[in-house]
Amino acid sequence: MSAAIQINRLALERPLIAGRFAARFGEELAAHGALRYLGAIITPPLALDEDSASAWQLREVSRRGSSLLLPPERAWHFDRAAQSELPALRERMASAGCTAIIPIAARDAEAALRLAERIADEVEHAAILVALDAMQGDALAQALETIVRLRAELDLPIVVELPQGSQAFAKDALDAGADAAIACALPAAGLSQNAQRTLLTPYQIELALSAMAQACKLGAEGSLIFQGAVFTLHDAMRALAAGASAISLNESLFSNPALARSLHADIRDALKKHESESMELSARAWLKAHFPTS
Repeated sequence: MSAAIQINRLALERPLIAGRFAARFGEELAAHGALRYLGAIITPPLALDEDSASAWQLREVSRRGSSLLLPPERAWHFDRAAQSELPALRERMASAGCTAIIPIAARDAEAALRLAERIADEVEHAAILVALDAMQGDALAQALETIVRLRAELDLPIVVELPQGSQAFAKDALDAGADAAIACALPAAGLSQNAQRTLLTPYQIELALSAMAQACKLGAEGSLIFQGAVFTLHDAMRALAAGASAISLNESLFSNPALARSLHADIRDALKKHESESMELSARAWLKAHFPTS
């Protein structure tokens, strides 16, 4: 059976996504043969000017200043990426049936729109990512304004990345025009796999899953992507049972590219089992029965 999913305008051939700290522009995942098991990758952010790129980097440093984290991420200047990275990205996405989810680093909604238009022209299988905590000024208000403007002008899928504990804002972002929201289990992206296992206690994971389930009850059901704390099939199934439509893998995939293949096969087998065991229950209800969350 097909594992393809449709999250509003965001179409994914498979329910697994490579986070930007695992994916870059997809070159290493393609070399390991992992792209064919993913529905999307999240690339490094793009910016139209160096000021926006530098501002993104400063925000990342202040947000993630810890020796446990990967080096601060700097947005790529669009013109440089268009010359060196985007043509190859376009070919990789078309070949693997993947979508490139591209974060935008912009001063305001107008700059975000101009950048999104150039991305749409350059990459056929693309979606735009607006990071809630990577906007200047009032993060939430500016992010929502950007989403409204992008949706009014473009038909590209829009994904919003929510900081840990902000799942309640998912409905606001969806009402503004976003197609999907990434709910993070971690306080910051970029933690090593060992650090994730150390810092994410079972209680914290339960809280993250419960928060996502609550966001579904508030109107975000069918539009959430769970990021972080997924290392095994059991983790993935519990996230899907709690309300996720797709799963974003970061350092777990970076350290083990074969994880995409094994998870893809296991999720497909689980869905086949649901189909053979109970057509009366929805896939979500079946998952909740077999992989309960507290």
